Amino acid sequence: MEYVRLGNSGLLVSKVCLGTMGFGTPGKLFSWTVGYEDAGAVVKECLDNGINFFDTANIYTGGESEEILGRALKKYAKRQDVVIATKCGLSYSQNPNTEGLSRKVIFDEIEKSLQRLDTDYIDLYIVHRPDMDTPVEETMEALHDLVKMGKVRYIGASNMTAWQFAKYQYTAEKYGWTKFISLQNTHNIMEREDERELFPMLEDMGVSLTAYKVLAGGRLTRQDNEQTERSKTQELSDIEKELIRRLQVIADRYSCSRADVLIAWEFAKKPIDVVLVGTTKVGRISDTIKAIDVRLTAEDIAELEV
Repeated sequence: MEYVRLGNSGLLVSKVCLGTMGFGTPGKLFSWTVGYEDAGAVVKECLDNGINFFDTANIYTGGESEEILGRALKKYAKRQDVVIATKCGLSYSQNPNTEGLSRKVIFDEIEKSLQRLDTDYIDLYIVHRPDMDTPVEETMEALHDLVKMGKVRYIGASNMTAWQFAKYQYTAEKYGWTKFISLQNTHNIMEREDERELFPMLEDMGVSLTAYKVLAGGRLTRQDNEQTERSKTQELSDIEKELIRRLQVIADRYSCSRADVLIAWEFAKKPIDVVLVGTTKVGRISDTIKAIDVRLTAEDIAELEV
């Protein structure tokens, strides 16, 4: 496994991060989620392969993802050896003060997450999406206070455009508060809108992009006859079929999988330092990390992006 410092911080994380949205009671939120036994086996496989970075959120399966992840990490790892990221800002509740990035919501949700994860602190606390109805100053000062209180080590953002991220970041800089070290956004070969403005801005700021949905929900990487719960509701377009053909050509060239090619392509894009991979099956992670050793040439990248 290779490790990278997240943003301009000293925090070392594995270049592959396990996304745990699939952890929880099967059918409670999605039909493809898995309970503790299966999820714990995936977490152990990650640890055995050198992955130290684990991502969850307060909203995933109503908090069950945090509970399952915390339980598995307590069983298989030492707390100081792993980096736990969780999120706040979203809620399925219709009650007031349960969603958004007000000081009240942030302070309430950190306590719930700490309890569910069974830990004294969160390594990376991420705002799940921007909340432009709450003053940016209120949000950033609340996050800064959590860092000073020792409940959070670093902070990050998610699902933001360039102007939104800049507004939060420069507000923190203006007042001398803790700044974001990472931004978690969707990015894959079919969703590249962020490359125009956001990518160069983050690189200039020294902020890491942690990319999710890098495999486009598995649409481009499944075997021809493979059927999953997700695939039952998905139909490939002509563009996707052509991408699959090109991916397979390059995969054959490097004797790897199409998923490896897609992840290698992500790592060739700055400022992407980490890719999030969500899986609920043992064996997938061991295959996925092989992508770290695949080094695509400029010609390979051009072939994919035509």
